Amino acid sequence: MNRSKSGIVYFVAIMILVVLITVASFSDIFGENTFIVVIIAGVAVLAITITWLLLTVAKSKPTAVLTATGVDVKGPMIELSVAFNDVNSIELRDSMKYGIRTFGYATVNIYGGHFRNTEFGAYKMSADNRIKKFIVLHYKDGILVFNFDSPDATQMMYEIIKKRSKKVVDDA
Repeated sequence: MNRSKSGIVYFVAIMILVVLITVASFSDIFGENTFIVVIIAGVAVLAITITWLLLTVAKSKPTAVLTATGVDVKGPMIELSVAFNDVNSIELRDSMKYGIRTFGYATVNIYGGHFRNTEFGAYKMSADNRIKKFIVLHYKDGILVFNFDSPDATQMMYEIIKKRSKKVVDDA
């Protein structure tokens, strides 16, 4: 489980624990109405969680950074590092058929998380749709689609990743 998913899980678990402890400590006061209080508290936890998600995810933009050993990709609902040694193939595209989001975040321009389409099946993506270049990285654990902050930067980073990836035979 990556950090973004585990952070959400921990946040929700702590909120549920707080609600349960609060309700348990006031069960003598609420008596027969304890069930109603639990339902109201559950709705409150859900509302707080959704608000937290919207505030944190909406501020997140896709980023990709080259490191000495690979590429780090971060964005809404995704945080992933791929080592150059784990790259099987790489390709550069001018467009993408995203398919459907299975877990993640998508607006008109920003995509992040887990997706599924007819070409790749399940894959991960962190991309800005306004940047009309996409790197498709086939690596040991799956497929990652991402871009950098401009078409030119994406093109240049594609060349660098391709050069540094030892197992890459040809473009896919």
